[in-house]
Amino acid sequence: MLDNSIPGSPTLGTIPAALFDTYVFKGSVGNAITPKVVTVAQLGTALQDPYQSTLIQLDNFEFSKGDTMGTYADPTKIASAVNYTVKSCGGESIVLRSSSFSNFASIKVAKGNGSLIAIAGAFGATKQLTIRDTNDVKFYGSRCSIFEEDFSSYASSGTAPTVMPGWKNITEIGDVPYTMSVFSGNAFPKISAFASTVLATGNISSWLISPDIILPSGTTPKFSFSCSRRYPSGTFKLYVSTNFTGINVSTATWTLITTVPAAAAGAAFTPFDVFGPYSFTAYAGQKINFGFRYEAASGTLPANVGTYEPDDIKISKN
Repeated sequence: MLDNSIPGSPTLGTIPAALFDTYVFKGSVGNAITPKVVTVAQLGTALQDPYQSTLIQLDNFEFSKGDTMGTYADPTKIASAVNYTVKSCGGESIVLRSSSFSNFASIKVAKGNGSLIAIAGAFGATKQLTIRDTNDVKFYGSRCSIFEEDFSSYASSGTAPTVMPGWKNITEIGDVPYTMSVFSGNAFPKISAFASTVLATGNISSWLISPDIILPSGTTPKFSFSCSRRYPSGTFKLYVSTNFTGINVSTATWTLITTVPAAAAGAAFTPFDVFGPYSFTAYAGQKINFGFRYEAASGTLPANVGTYEPDDIKISKN
C-alpha cells in the first residue's frame, strides 16, 4: 500500500495483516474470463487506462504475410522477445510481443485471419499485446487480401534472372530480365537496361507476370503496389489480362492499369512510393494475371535508362 507518512516522499509498503480484508477481496475460483471486444483505438498507454492488464479481443486481425514464416519467439535466444505487428482488414495495427521463455516460442505464427485474445499493455508510448498461449490466436479464416507478395522469402539473384514459383520472367524483346535485389534487408525485383548489349540498336521489352489469381465473385478487389525508381528514360507499366495462358505474352489481351511516373534526371532513387489502390471489380469472378512491363527505346543512353523496383503487391477483397 502507499505510505504517505513522510510528506513529499511516498513509498510503497506492505498491507498490514489487520487491513487485508479492506484491500484484498476473495472471489470464487474456476470462473470463465470473457475478453472485452475492443478496437486498437480504444486501447491506451497510460497506467490508468481501463484496459491495461485486462483480457481484450480484437476481431478481423492477421499477421503480415511476410511474418507468417516466423515463430512466435526465438527459443534459442535466452531472455529475448519477438515483436510482430498484427493488422486488421480495416487498417488498424498493434504490436504483439512474445517471450523466448514461452512454451510456444518455437511454434510458427498463424497464417489466417480472425480474432486475437490478449492481455493489453504498453511499452512507453507503444501499445502492445501479450497472448497467454496460441489458443488466443484464432486466425482460422481467410486473410484480408486475395493476393500478397512482398518478396521477403527470396534472396538476391545478382545479375541472373530471378526465378519465382508461378511467376513468368519474360524477355519479350532484347536481353533484359528481371533480377532479385536486396537492400537493407528488403527484397524486391529489379529491372534496368543499363547493362544491355542490344539497347544501342534495339528496343527492350520485358515482363514480370504474376501467377494465376482467382478474384472471388461478390468482392470489390483493389490492387496496390509500391515502386522505387531512378533515371528518366524508358517506361514501366502495370497491365492485367484474363486470357494469358502462361506461354506467349503477345497473344494475350492486356489492359493498361497505370504507368509509373519516371524518376527525375540526376536524382537519387525515389522512395518506395505507393501506387493505387486500383479497382479490379470488373474482374471479380475471373482468373487474372497482372504484369509489369518494362520498355526502353533503341538508342537510349545507358546513363539515362530507367531502373524500376516494384514491391509490396496487394490485392484486397474490398
